[in-house]
Amino acid sequence: MIDDSQIMHDIVKSQLLTQEKFLNLYSTLSRFFYILDESKHPLGEIPRIFIEETEFDTCLIILIKDGKIQEGFYSIYQDTNKIYLTDIERLNNNSLFPSLHNNVCGYQIIYIYPMVSNFNIEGFIVLGKKKDSIEDIPIKYIDLLCRCCHRLGIIHKRYDAMEKTSHFLQDSFSMINNLPYPFIVIENSGKVIWMNERAKKMLPRDIYPYSGIHIYELFPEMRLESSEKDSAVRGDLPFKKGDKKIIFEVDQYPIYNPEGKAIFKGIILKDNTEFKLSEEENLFKEKMETLGMLSAGIAHDFNNMLTGILGYSSLLKNFIHNDERLLKYVEVIERSAERASSLTKQLLNFARKQERPSHKFDVRAVIEDSLILLCETLKNITVERNMEATHCIIEGDESEFQHIFLNLFMNAKEAMEGKGTIKVSTKNVTIGDLEYILISVEDTGKGMDDKLKEKLFAPYSTTKKSGRNMGLGLYRVERTVKKYNGFIEVESEIGKGTKFSIYIPINRDVLKEKKGTPQLVTLDGEKLKQRKKVLVVDDEEFIGEMFSIVLNKMGIDVLYCNRGDEALHHLKNKLFDCIVLDIIMPGMKGDEVLKEIRKMGLSIPVIISSGYMSEDQREKVKSLGANLFLDKPFTEKNIISIMKEIIDD
Repeated sequence: MIDDSQIMHDIVKSQLLTQEKFLNLYSTLSRFFYILDESKHPLGEIPRIFIEETEFDTCLIILIKDGKIQEGFYSIYQDTNKIYLTDIERLNNNSLFPSLHNNVCGYQIIYIYPMVSNFNIEGFIVLGKKKDSIEDIPIKYIDLLCRCCHRLGIIHKRYDAMEKTSHFLQDSFSMINNLPYPFIVIENSGKVIWMNERAKKMLPRDIYPYSGIHIYELFPEMRLESSEKDSAVRGDLPFKKGDKKIIFEVDQYPIYNPEGKAIFKGIILKDNTEFKLSEEENLFKEKMETLGMLSAGIAHDFNNMLTGILGYSSLLKNFIHNDERLLKYVEVIERSAERASSLTKQLLNFARKQERPSHKFDVRAVIEDSLILLCETLKNITVERNMEATHCIIEGDESEFQHIFLNLFMNAKEAMEGKGTIKVSTKNVTIGDLEYILISVEDTGKGMDDKLKEKLFAPYSTTKKSGRNMGLGLYRVERTVKKYNGFIEVESEIGKGTKFSIYIPINRDVLKEKKGTPQLVTLDGEKLKQRKKVLVVDDEEFIGEMFSIVLNKMGIDVLYCNRGDEALHHLKNKLFDCIVLDIIMPGMKGDEVLKEIRKMGLSIPVIISSGYMSEDQREKVKSLGANLFLDKPFTEKNIISIMKEIIDD
């Protein structure tokens, strides 16, 4: 049980101690005022008062004016160590704030209080103790006594209006107080001595007043340059105010007095967030361009290899259709190759190195492609689909929408810490006179409060702990949605997950996607009035062999070559009904070969077959006279379908 009498005893004891401290302070201040009233010389009396009223045993007061030094000294010891001004200045290190030092100048403890007027040190109150530890010294009480002593004018009754340095500083601070940027003055040790109104408004009020605290307490990531540097230094400083992240451009430079001595350091903070945001956007584009170039370089060879796997798997099925076990194995190989092909295409689309021209695409396909890209990342997460929308075709750049979905899926995964359920749905809604496709992404994560939701789409606003994250993902999402005249709604509650609803307007004139798949018809040689002849130009021999196997069954002869100049030689001497032309080959490239074919006056249909082509490359070869495109990897059915189209024409 709690002893009431003991509690009462502790309260009374605390009250008595407080009263004792008050009486001590009152006694000391009364003696200070007495000296002031009697016009006694302070240097002779003040040191004695400090010794008699505090735990210290030695007091030295130094006044510095016009290069002249006056001292007052008192100690309870007759034989005591002398404390010199040079030692005090070395220990103080030009600081404007009190400091405590252990085991120096023959004393166990030395307390130094600089007497400052208009940022100029006019003297020191120095207290020394030869024995005992710092725990026995009530430092806050000593600070208060020294401050009162100085403020009351006991040390010197009358201050001059301003010294040269003070005039200089006062004029400077009056001017910079109206700067449009936060401005902070610190001493060389890093302690704040002054800041303008802009800086005060920017900083949190819970640590006010700011004078005397270290700059690192305000800006933990601030990097102070050496005080020995005599020129301005510029750098960046991240600063988080609430949920908002700000990037400051920081200018540090020395502040000199009229004698040319660097006495302080000035810091100007310019909000550079918008510039950094633009810079980050450009860097993101550059990274995507680099990734696009790397991906494009790999894609051609990779899709050539997939053509061999996928194409010959489709051929193999024709010979084992009666063997269910072998047929199952081949189908597994085929599906794996198709999945690898889809992943390659989506990677190229994601890392596209230039903005794609606007075209019609199915939003559902982009959602599925995005989920394929993240299949490993989301392997512990259940994805529920509800695709009710019947009108899913919109016009634009599908890579931009893929960025939207990838960002939302990754945010959902992180909100659920890798486990949970993501619900993806689409439906058509009408708002006013406009028809929209509504895409919803809902998670079962930790949710958000209203304060965070308000700043969700602001640049550099992030809840992620990693310092590398700049908080630009949802900012880009909202910007892209607005680009297509759409809007976003967010529903979230702490502990109940988050739901993003994206509304994109649909143009009623855009035709819906044609349903169903075209029927692929194989042709026998007997159905052709005369055998056709096709020239296949590709640097991979197995692709030429594949065309020969498939087209020979159709009654079509195939001539294969692996170089562009060899193809032109054959065209000069033989007639062909069609040319299948690869783009990326050793020596003469496919577009160069096509250009020469048209220069020769040949109107033969040309099918461009390549592992990777950008939109610009497609447009270029179209302008050179390409008729159709057969993208790698392809199967037997793809070859038959495109050849039927050529023959029918």
